[in-house]
This record gives sequence, C-alpha cells and structure tokens, in this order.
Amino acid sequence: MTIIRGQSDPLDDFSRRTVSVDDVDKTVYVAGSGPAVILMPEMPGISPDVARFARWVRDAGFCVYLPSLFGVDGAYPLAEARETVVRRACVSAEFRAFAGGGTSPVVTWLRGLARLAHAERGGPGVGAVGLCFTGNFALTMALEPAVIAPVVNHPSLPLDDPGGLELSDEDAAAVAERVARDGLKVLAYRFENDSWCTGRRFAAYRALLGDAFDGRVLEAETANTNPPPFFRDVVGCAHSVVTAHLVDEDGHPTMRARDEIIAFLAERLGPDLPGRARPAPDRLRPGAGALGQTAFILHDVFRYPFAEVAEIVGRSPAACRQLASSARRRTRAAQGPAVPAAGQAGLVRRFKEAWEAKDIEALVGLLDPDATMVADGGGLLGAALRPVDGSERIAQYLLNLADRASGLELLERTVNGRPGLVAQHAGVTVTVAAFSITDGRITRIWAIRNPEKLRPWTE
Repeated sequence: MTIIRGQSDPLDDFSRRTVSVDDVDKTVYVAGSGPAVILMPEMPGISPDVARFARWVRDAGFCVYLPSLFGVDGAYPLAEARETVVRRACVSAEFRAFAGGGTSPVVTWLRGLARLAHAERGGPGVGAVGLCFTGNFALTMALEPAVIAPVVNHPSLPLDDPGGLELSDEDAAAVAERVARDGLKVLAYRFENDSWCTGRRFAAYRALLGDAFDGRVLEAETANTNPPPFFRDVVGCAHSVVTAHLVDEDGHPTMRARDEIIAFLAERLGPDLPGRARPAPDRLRPGAGALGQTAFILHDVFRYPFAEVAEIVGRSPAACRQLASSARRRTRAAQGPAVPAAGQAGLVRRFKEAWEAKDIEALVGLLDPDATMVADGGGLLGAALRPVDGSERIAQYLLNLADRASGLELLERTVNGRPGLVAQHAGVTVTVAAFSITDGRITRIWAIRNPEKLRPWTE
C-alpha cells in the first residue's frame, strides 16, 4: 500500500478491533497471519511511517497487533502534536514520562494484549516492538511469559534523565531475572547523538541485562534528512531508526536495521519463517531413547508434522507419535534447572575450539555419553538424516565433516536467543547449530544444513 507523503493513512487494510483487558478498552489494528507481534506506536501516534513498518512485519509472515495508545490514528505527524498529544500523554495516568515514576501502568494492559494475541495466534510466543515513547515497554512486557522477542527501539523515557530507565526497581530485578533464566535476547537500536535516547541509556540497559542486551547504534548522518514536521521541528535530531528517519533504499543502514529486526522476530518466533534456525530445547534428559527424543524435539519444539518426522527417523507416523508421547512424559518427569546462558556460551566456545583443533578427546569430553545429533539437509544437501547417537560417534562425524570441507570457519552466533555456532565455507553459511546442555555437557545438537533455511544467514 502506497501512502503519498504528507497525507494521513486510512489504515483500511487493518482490521479495527476493540480489545478489553481488565475492563479497559483500547482500539487495536490487526493484520496478517502467523505468530503475533505487538507493535507499539511512537509519538505522536500511529503515523503512516509506523503503519508502513507494521505492513513490512505483516508481509514477513507475522500477525501484527498495533494498539492505539495516543494521538490520532493514521495522522501525518505535524509539529502541533507537541501540544495536542505529547503534553497530554506526559501527564496521563497511563504513562510515567519522568524519572522516579517507575513502570508505566499501561504496560499491564499491553501484557494482557500479549496473552490474548498468543492465545489467538499460537506459536512459541509473541514479539514486542517498542518505538520512542513506548520503546522500553517492549522490555517490561517481557514479564509476561508469552513475550519472547523484545525489540527496544530508541527508548526515550524518562524524558528528564538521559541515563535512566523507565522501570521500577522491582520490575528491573524481575526483568533481569527473566532474561537470564530463559536466555532471552533484547535487540535495541538508536542513532548516535540522539538527545532523546542517549548512549548513557544504552549503558544502563547493558548494566541491567549484560550480554543479553544487543544495542546497535547507527551514524546520525545516515538518517532521513526530510522527516515529517513533528520529527524535524519537535524531535530535532536523528531518532526514529525504522520509521520517520528511515531511508527507503536497498542496502541503506536503516533498511538493514529493519531487516535485522524482522530476522530477529523470525528467529525467535518461527518455526517456518525466513531467518529462523530451529532451536534445540534446553531441558531434555537422556533415557527416553534417541528416536523418541528426536521425535519429541522435531514435533513439539520444531513443529514438524509427524509425517515429516517419520521420514527423518525412519519410522511410521503412528510410531513417531507414540515415541514422542513417551519422551514427553519422561522429559516432564525429569526436568531440572536450566544452565545459565553464560555457562552455555563457554561450553559452546570450548566445543568450537575442540572442533577446530580436531581434538576428538576434547569433543567427547564436552558431549554427554548419550548425546544425540540430528542434521536437517532438507533433501537438498548431504546430512545425517538418521540421528547420530553417542559422544564418540558424534565427535567422529564432526571430524569427518571438517576433513571433507577444508577451510570451514566456525563462528559463535546467537541462535534463537542462545549460544550457537554458524559454519561458513568460502564466506557462505553451510550449517547453523543449536545446542541443548544439561549438567555441563552437550546432550543434543540440532544442525540446520538445508540451503533454503540457511539463506537468511548468508544474505
């Protein structure tokens, strides 16, 4: 849909709904299919640029929920909005615009919207994308378990404290605990020299979240030099990375930021969206049998239908269903504490170093004796279509792979929010590997080698 610059957006390709959470009604614009993404508007409201970004997310395979929180829906951002919208929001009971106010109460409503969206759309969870005034809302929404892909874009609150975070102390501690416990990753963007979202604020996020905070900074000179009047006259600096200050040209840094956000959402929310490498679960235990565990992983975690599971493990669909059911019961009965993300990263790094050194003894030592490895070649590339069972067999398989592909380069990368590896040959990604770790050893390896699924990692 093309909107002429300077005109309002009718939003007529969205479904306009009234959503009630705890007896509070708000208008929400919904479009698309697939996993849910909550996109919160920036000041002064759901502008044509915000709607354009929503359509890009929709067209990438998601169902976008765009709540109306302030301003006139679809209106072109004029400088007058400073008086008619911004001042009103700053004194509203729903928002905490200034330091010391804690978490904005409207976030409670937004968490309810996330629960509703997850119930309606299913999938592993919900994405939350905040912009400017709502930037930090994406992080505090993560106290809702359904939210697993938070994107914090140029968060501007609190307005009077450049190094502050719009969070109560209680919520800050709870968010940090949830991020560490579940291995969440928080993606964030800002322009350098942004007076509304400073480097001090990004430093505060990093102090709270550690390596889970992936803050990316674009040069101010790359921003659109002709934004709408509100951003030119009121904001007054490069600020809105994927909306008002985006330059819609292939290869432009702001367009790359847009693509990175969509890839992040796809990786976390998949399972069949571009950019997602399907993860290995982190709480599986040996004992249910390799085939049963593999059937369970493929169906419950990666959402393969049992017909496809049967092709991979060499059993009938009915047998795979029974194997997965048995593994599911054993897994639930044997769950234990998750390995911290930092410990996972160290173990994956040692695994990488041992593979590069072709040190079979070190590899065996890092693997659980009953470990299983499954590779998905999608029928297009040579891969271990049957599970490779046992630490010694997996180690030997990996060394044989390295010998066949001289010049293989292993890179540490985040795969679905957890430490993983990307293997490249001559600059082309040939494998993405995710790991399941229990009691300090690798128990499962899932390797994506299907070229169709690897394309987003190469482009």
